[in-house]
Amino acid sequence: MSSTIEKRTISITLFEIDFERSIGSKPKNQAEFDRWAKKANAAIFNGCLDWDRFYENAAFQYLCGKTGDTHER
Repeated sequence: MSSTIEKRTISITLFEIDFERSIGSKPKNQAEFDRWAKKANAAIFNGCLDWDRFYENAAFQYLCGKTGDTHER
């Protein structure tokens, strides 16, 4: 068993409802949705995502339902 931890990729899928929640209306067409999605992607990597909150939520989901045994994560 290797002691090296491999990286993992997380993919985010954006839907029309996400556009609506963000902008307040439906996208006029696919091109408008695609422009918005491109900006959303840039926002993630330009510091607009609250990474501390992201990690807190990941930890909560990971630990949810766990007993006191921290060795079996």
